[in-house]
Amino acid sequence: KQWYQRRVRGQYYVTMNNYVSARHTLACASSVLSNVQESSENSQYSDESYDNEKILKTRADIERCWIKFCVNLLKDSVADLEASDLSDKVSKITEMKNTFEDEEDKEEEMKKAVEEAA
Repeated sequence: KQWYQRRVRGQYYVTMNNYVSARHTLACASSVLSNVQESSENSQYSDESYDNEKILKTRADIERCWIKFCVNLLKDSVADLEASDLSDKVSKITEMKNTFEDEEDKEEEMKKAVEEAA
């Protein structure tokens, strides 16, 4: 049961955008499930804890969590890229605005100098 709770924790970490912990816990759950599945296939005993239907259902749950992990990771990556693009654009616009204001200031100084000279 503890390894199954790791899968649930992995899903929690995905919702909290903690992808390192989510990946780790989902990888652990996948690994343990593989070991359980291997043990149940090699077992000569019909143990209820190794019920094949439960294993398949758990594998489907873990795979769903992996899909959610990948989808959320991609969405956050796109959002980060858009934010960085937006920040780059804002900085370029600010730079252009400052350059334009500097040129306006220089133009006004030149006008004042011409007026004072006349």
